[in-house]
Amino acid sequence: MKNIGLFIAFVGMAIVGGSLVLTPQHAFNPVDSDAGLGAAAAYFFGGILVFGAGVVMYANSVMPKSK
Repeated sequence: MKNIGLFIAFVGMAIVGGSLVLTPQHAFNPVDSDAGLGAAAAYFFGGILVFGAGVVMYANSVMPKSK
């Protein structure tokens, strides 16, 4: 479970990094009526959500079991 959590966290970081690097700058401008928020916001916040799920899975697998 520890390896799965780290892998999911890495995938989340890759999604966030990809949304920042591969998205044109005008797609981040919410005032621009043509672009709006675009798909960049969905990828970015989705990546943060996936990263958070991976961190929670990793943290639960590392915690000592209570008796």
